[in-house]
Amino acid sequence: MNFWTTLCTLLVSAMLMQHPANAADAVGVRHFPAHSAERGIDLDVTVWYPAQPGGEAVMLGDSKLFVGTSAMRDAPISEGKFPLILLSHGAGLAGNPQTLSWIATPLARQGFVVAAPTHPRNTGPDKSAAETMKLWLRPADLTATLDAIGKDGLFGDHLEQDKVGVLGLSMGGNTALAIAGARIDPKLLAAYCDTDRLNASLCQWVRQSGVDLHAMDSKPAGRDNSDERIRFAMAIDPAPVDVFDIRSFAGIKIPVAIVNLGQPGKIPATTDASGIAKAIANASYATIEDASHYSMFGACKPGAAAIIASEGIGDPVCDDGGGRSRGEIHAQLIEMAAASFRRALKTTPVGLTWARAGDTLFPCASTTIGQTPLLGLTDGRATKEETPMRIDPNMSMDEVMKRWPASIAVLIRHGMHCVGCHIAPFHSIAEACRDHRIDEADFLKGLERAVAGGPVSRPDAPPASPGDARR
Repeated sequence: MNFWTTLCTLLVSAMLMQHPANAADAVGVRHFPAHSAERGIDLDVTVWYPAQPGGEAVMLGDSKLFVGTSAMRDAPISEGKFPLILLSHGAGLAGNPQTLSWIATPLARQGFVVAAPTHPRNTGPDKSAAETMKLWLRPADLTATLDAIGKDGLFGDHLEQDKVGVLGLSMGGNTALAIAGARIDPKLLAAYCDTDRLNASLCQWVRQSGVDLHAMDSKPAGRDNSDERIRFAMAIDPAPVDVFDIRSFAGIKIPVAIVNLGQPGKIPATTDASGIAKAIANASYATIEDASHYSMFGACKPGAAAIIASEGIGDPVCDDGGGRSRGEIHAQLIEMAAASFRRALKTTPVGLTWARAGDTLFPCASTTIGQTPLLGLTDGRATKEETPMRIDPNMSMDEVMKRWPASIAVLIRHGMHCVGCHIAPFHSIAEACRDHRIDEADFLKGLERAVAGGPVSRPDAPPASPGDARR
């Protein structure tokens, strides 16, 4: 890991851990029921939200193994309307919403309402391998939650109902991809536990429970679970990804962000989503190489490793990839998620615009209303060849550098050390300018001049010091 990658991650970690008492007061949590017609029960939904002072202090996700996260139960919701993130949890030890409080609470603190249904019987004393493997029911739980929260007396009036995204971790990542439009292949699901090669821990539990996936009625598994109200999906180390019909990814119309935990080449096949990202038209993909699948659990308490060994849990749930603490990895994931949802839920697609690099005019995707598409295109060429280039301020820093390498000199001159930083794929130009206290309009002019082949001038203000860098 290079110096700037380490620096930006440490700064994000420090920023997120400032003033924990005040931060907890700013996040409320409460439960409400969402009826599932398919399951014939009411789902228990946990909601985190920006809150006013009040309520009862609670610790969510706290257990003998993991450190919990504080929030204020039944605190009054803050004034205003907020984007909604539907959150899908994993199975087993991570089989309930409270285990994801470490990411849900900071997202609520940053202005999102986060709603997570408990997927029934995925953990706890009544856990069921058969119910857990009915993966097609999970996205329906999210749809039921979305239906219910929009009509809820407390939350309904505080939601920007046209700004809805979904975040899933582990098996919840599979759910996020499914509600975005991916379809399960019933044959692949039936054969998933024929051996332990794909997922030894899960499949051993399935067999010990006497469940035969081939005998399970999986006809509904291949159905379309997409919900057109979802505008963005993010999947962190989704599993299992190898039960999807690969052809279905071409039909996903919304932006998707995928993050794998681990080193490329060493990520288990059942979570390796690099191929999936290539199959989705509008997808971003990133890896966190010094993390592991277990990094999605809460921070382990002292003595947790000994408890795991004594109880024969089997999985090294307190082990990460080495190098950084779990808290630092969590800080990075939180910032990546927050930046992604801020950008995705606060922009409106408007089609194509045209950009100039030197003497070449080429199309690029527009993601905000701020750009003006050209009409009357013929054979992929613009009819107005003198259209000045305009760079979208909501474009990610990573995309800017990859598309226009000449932009890197501009970034460096402004003290933005984005090259190699994990957050670059998830931070927009506008966010970077705001964080570095740089005038956005001047910065964009500098980028456009560099991309067009002009000289790269120094900024009017002195470059930001390394202490201001967050890239």
